[in-house]
Amino acid sequence: MKIRNLMIIILMILMTFGCTKLNLARNYFILDYNPIIENPKLSLAKPFPYSVQVVDSRMPRTYDRSQIVIRYSAHKLSYSSQNIWAVRLSYLIPDLINKQIKSYNIFAQTQREYLEDRPDYEIITYVNRVEMFKNEYYTAAHLSMDYYLRKSDSHDDLIKYSFDIEKQISQEGMDIFAKKISNLLKEQTDIFLVKTIDYFQSLEKKKIKVKKK
Repeated sequence: MKIRNLMIIILMILMTFGCTKLNLARNYFILDYNPIIENPKLSLAKPFPYSVQVVDSRMPRTYDRSQIVIRYSAHKLSYSSQNIWAVRLSYLIPDLINKQIKSYNIFAQTQREYLEDRPDYEIITYVNRVEMFKNEYYTAAHLSMDYYLRKSDSHDDLIKYSFDIEKQISQEGMDIFAKKISNLLKEQTDIFLVKTIDYFQSLEKKKIKVKKK
């Protein structure tokens, strides 16, 4: 009888341990433009003759982590132990922006890093918030960012663009959340790039006027 009871206890421990491991299984998510929807108005036949570096995004400690942030109110949030960003967002977001700029052929050279030559310009992003907002009535994807275009040899902001957007998610699920954040990033980066193109087109026009004088 004692042996039987001992076997039952051992079996229960093993089942509990197995369930615990199952419950702790992690899901990994990425941001990606899939399908890639390009804006034909941003595609340039001839790029601007400059080099640009898209530097790592800067993020507050609250969001600069692997766990996806879930916010419940202004003063309450949690970090999901099961839902993880596969790549740190401080690397992934500028990677996507870099890819987006290249696809539009905006600059002669766009890179994430320059080992020798210093680029002409830098694109800097601050990710203020990237989180799932959730309560019993409402679930949303929240993304807040600042974009800056700067000359590499100065700290003057040539262009600044900021946004803070919360989009409701009709279906629950972290994959839906990741897709919504991806779409927001793509849409808002397009807006920043419109401003960037306008700036350099204006710069080129000024150079032409100077040459004519």
